[in-house]
Amino acid sequence: MKKSFLFFSVFFFMFMPRCCFAEISDGAMLTNVKVLEMNELLELESVRLWGTVAEFVFLVRERASDEYAGGVEKNLQSMLKKAERLIDANKANLKEEYLIGMGELAPMIVYDSAVNCNEIIGIFDSIGRYKRRVLLEIW
Repeated sequence: MKKSFLFFSVFFFMFMPRCCFAEISDGAMLTNVKVLEMNELLELESVRLWGTVAEFVFLVRERASDEYAGGVEKNLQSMLKKAERLIDANKANLKEEYLIGMGELAPMIVYDSAVNCNEIIGIFDSIGRYKRRVLLEIW
């Protein structure tokens, strides 16, 4: 009786935690939170950049032609719209109910959202490089 109880308890403590808690790990939850926080910060940065686009186009209009300023505005807006689409996709993918419903695919979805965050950061960097290039051209 004692041997079977001991065997059962060893079996229970060795294998049961892995089976019961395979979907939830501290690392995965931490990653979810980090990606959510990063997405919120990127959304705030996107809003800030929309304001700077108007100021920048006004500055370009003073130094260059209206056609050139219009082209600059369209380029900046298209970059920001692409970033906003990625931010919205991340918001939709990182909803807790959606991730729970996806089950085993949830870590891959979080990974894809992190990749999207990196792509958004790249877009924001390219906006800065584009602005510097425009300023060099018009001055």
